[in-house]
Amino acid sequence: VGFPIFVILHNLFYGLAELASGVVVLSQVLMFLEVVFFLIALFLCPPGVVIGATGSVVLALSRLRRKRVSD
Repeated sequence: VGFPIFVILHNLFYGLAELASGVVVLSQVLMFLEVVFFLIALFLCPPGVVIGATGSVVLALSRLRRKRVSD
C-alpha cells in the first residue's frame, strides 16, 4: 500500500513543482518533497514488505507449532 502512495505523492509534487516553476522558493520546496517521496518509495517500501512478510511467516509458524503442542 505504501509504495503506490509514495509514487503518487512523488508524481503529484513533480507536477506541482512544474506548475510553480515561476516561484523559486516554492518550486525548490516542492522539488525537495518530490525527491523525498521518491527515495521513500525506492528504499523504504521494499524492505518494509520483506520485513512484514517475514514477520507474518514467523507468526504463522509459531501459531502452528502452538496448536500442534496443545493437540
